[in-house]
Amino acid sequence: MANTKYLLPLLMIFLCACSAKKTNTASGKDPATRLYIVQDNTEYPVETSGSTINLKAKPFKLCFQTKNTGEVFLHASTDSSAYLKAVKTKWDQLACFKSDQTFSEPSKNSDREIMVCDNETRGYHCLFAKAEAEFIRFDSVKVISKSEWTGIRSVNQMTFLNNSSAIPCKELSGKIIYLTYSPGIVKQGKGLRLRFL
Repeated sequence: MANTKYLLPLLMIFLCACSAKKTNTASGKDPATRLYIVQDNTEYPVETSGSTINLKAKPFKLCFQTKNTGEVFLHASTDSSAYLKAVKTKWDQLACFKSDQTFSEPSKNSDREIMVCDNETRGYHCLFAKAEAEFIRFDSVKVISKSEWTGIRSVNQMTFLNNSSAIPCKELSGKIIYLTYSPGIVKQGKGLRLRFL
């Protein structure tokens, strides 16, 4: 019984430390990512998770404005499973970023593409910005401050993994692609639907 008298004070110290840590992250240190799409010099901001953006069947750019993170996770699919879980904030069920399969690709997005899966666990892009040049997965990165940057990734084609075919954006008319993205932590995952006209 004598050994347990220190348990309550230790528990209180632990809870206070956790509370202080939580307050610190709520003061603007959490990773955050804002996505907007650029096509024909028009910006399409993604205001809320679950948005639909109508694009022409032609190349476009994914622009990720980030804070407090060195990477962005991106899952693209013809299947809406991950997208719907992100939109409904069922993050504990979101499996797309738990896969061991991340896409290996040439540096700085030299193929100007994204990989498109046919299910939630097929894989995802881990888009690094603050790494050695060979690991940067954006065409360009604009550094705003020590903790903020914008990564721009051009998409001229999509490679569909179910049949390993690379399809130019000009041939995507009538297709819907579901994007799920996160600033490196699944808890903040968001969903976006791209509809090609």
